[in-house]
Amino acid sequence: MNATTHGPRITAEHIAAVLEALQSVADAESPGRLTKAGISAVTGLSGRVVEATVEVIRRDSIALVASGPDGYWLPASLDEAEANVERRHSRALTQMGTVGGERTLIRRLRDAEALATWHDVFAVAS
Repeated sequence: MNATTHGPRITAEHIAAVLEALQSVADAESPGRLTKAGISAVTGLSGRVVEATVEVIRRDSIALVASGPDGYWLPASLDEAEANVERRHSRALTQMGTVGGERTLIRRLRDAEALATWHDVFAVAS
């Protein structure tokens, strides 16, 4: 496997390590969650590789991995997984709206910058 993201190269070993860490928490007497730092400590992978690995696991439909402010976990049911996907989808839509606003502002600033430059050139030539 040679899965890639916009970041580090993700291998089958990365995927297996992250899933094993999450499964160990899911199998515990009191199932819990693992933070990115926790997965990193258990697997020896950097936080950046952990994030990219979770992205590959989700995108390639390898497993359902839920996430929230307290870390990552394997959902106990399809309903829990679906609710987590919907929360992340809503957050993604909000982020896309924010990015759209930022792009609009950048366009306006570039237009104003171009106008100011043109105005300066015109004033010097007169």
